[in-house]
Amino acid sequence: MKRKKAARHNVYVIELDGAVLNHARFRNANPNRDMLKPCVYVGCTGLSPEKRFARHKAGIRANTYV
Repeated sequence: MKRKKAARHNVYVIELDGAVLNHARFRNANPNRDMLKPCVYVGCTGLSPEKRFARHKAGIRANTYV
C-alpha cells in the first residue's frame, strides 16, 4: 500500500484592519464584499504560518494590505 505524501503547504488567514476600506483599489477589487464580515487576506505557503506572517510584517513578498 502506498503512503500519502505529507502536506507541503499551509493555508493561512490574516484579518485586515478596517482602514483598508479607505483604499479605492481595495474596494474596487472587492465589489461584492459583505459589510457584516471582516476584511481578510488568505494565502498559501510552504512555510509555517508564523514564519510567513513574520515575512509579511517584514515586507518580504508581502501583500500591500497586510
